[in-house]
Amino acid sequence: MAETILRRIRLAKGISLTAMADRLGILASRLSMIESGQRPVTPDLAQSIAEVLGVRQEDLFMPDSFTARETNGVERRCS
Repeated sequence: MAETILRRIRLAKGISLTAMADRLGILASRLSMIESGQRPVTPDLAQSIAEVLGVRQEDLFMPDSFTARETNGVERRCS
């Protein structure tokens, strides 16, 4: 499983999965699924996660890089 930005930040701040889930009022299994991309996150929960970690939600849930397809069909890798 690839480590997500959310998980990396949580671990860097020294917060366990269980402690984070408790602070958010959700089950640890739900947070684990969000971290692994197996479950979507609601806008309200995304904001709460960002607040607990002290970061912007855009920094948590935007990909490090992506491929953009222009209207002329040309693909461009963005990072």
